[in-house]
Amino acid sequence: MRKAAKFTPENPYFKITIKGNRQGDTRPRLPLNFMRKYLHNKQTVELRVGQKPWRVNVIGDVRTKLSSGWAQFEKETKLRIGDALFDVHIFRARP
Repeated sequence: MRKAAKFTPENPYFKITIKGNRQGDTRPRLPLNFMRKYLHNKQTVELRVGQKPWRVNVIGDVRTKLSSGWAQFEKETKLRIGDALFDVHIFRARP
């Protein structure tokens, strides 16, 4: 978590902590203000860790919840509940 607190990239970003609900769903919601300002209600985003990209769908009435593709991203990056998601860039957004 200390590393997450110190991370400040040059491009627009947000920080979230991975949480689970009662059903074990760990898919995070992207901040609504970030979505409106930078992603303009896109349906797919590309997450990157280093040079590796993952395409992840965004769902919901106002498209803030990460969906298809999230499980693969979570598995390959070994994310766990309580981890801070900070060194991930939304590289591209697609309609």
